[in-house]
Amino acid sequence: MEPFQLLLARNFSIWNYAAAICSEERAIEAAKRWLLIPSQTPRCPSCGRPMNAETNTNYKLGFRWRCRRAGCNIIRSPLKGTFFERSNVSIRLLLHFFRRDKVSQAARDVGVTRKTAIQIYHYLREVCEVAEAHDRDMIGGDNDIVEVDETHLYTNKYHRGRLLQRQTWSFGCISRLTKKIHVELILNKNRATLDPIIQQNVRQNSYIMSDQHRAYMGVHLRLGMRGHSSVNHSQQFTAGTVNIPVDPSLGIPVPGSSNVRCKVHTNTIERQWLELKRQCRTCRSQRRLKWYMGEYMYRQNILKSLPSDEAYPKTTH
Repeated sequence: MEPFQLLLARNFSIWNYAAAICSEERAIEAAKRWLLIPSQTPRCPSCGRPMNAETNTNYKLGFRWRCRRAGCNIIRSPLKGTFFERSNVSIRLLLHFFRRDKVSQAARDVGVTRKTAIQIYHYLREVCEVAEAHDRDMIGGDNDIVEVDETHLYTNKYHRGRLLQRQTWSFGCISRLTKKIHVELILNKNRATLDPIIQQNVRQNSYIMSDQHRAYMGVHLRLGMRGHSSVNHSQQFTAGTVNIPVDPSLGIPVPGSSNVRCKVHTNTIERQWLELKRQCRTCRSQRRLKWYMGEYMYRQNILKSLPSDEAYPKTTH
């Protein structure tokens, strides 16, 4: 297997990092595999003919596209239309970001200052947030269960720390069937705030599961959902089971019926909160917090939806 394919492997680690992206050329090759930069020969925007590669070591990727037809002579960067177009940062830094490597580690490997690496990481998070919002789709459906919940993204001991962090609430909903998730910041957690968010992001006729927060009571009647079950977290983590007509993979099929016996809990969304809080631990800005959440949804909804054979080819030792 080619060394750069190790970058996409599930068992990739820092120890075989040097073999995966040992040079900028190898990083470019991996970026093309990920479709982060174009790999196809573009056509001239004027005459429509395929353009020719003009090599030069001073160019960003070592070449640029040129139409040699008389009267055209149009020049185009191979990074045209990508967020690398006006960036002079090594593509290896991008791959560090997608591998969730620490900023200090990425800065040392690429040869930039830590401040520069931090700025690029913030920029890439913003790109993830925009890309996820552009491709966002509603979650749930006729045969699905959607868990909804709200949480504090930050926990301050003894009321210490910034007031902003102590007041940062987040709402989230996740599909048990597809594991697609939506999270966003909220000013308060009353019914007037949560109902529109659920209506915009959860398909009608989904089955809702939540805790016993008052704002969720009767949500299925107000928003046209199939039903609603709740769990009292002050007493238990799972509130028994419910028989509902959903996908058989979500529980145990009931003999002689189209219903499925499903557990009533919000453990799926609670587990996502743990991961999101871990990712947002270093964020100290309300504006940037939105980018962190966008990055999280991008990884969960887009990167994890790629076919495993293509996105994560298995390697052998």
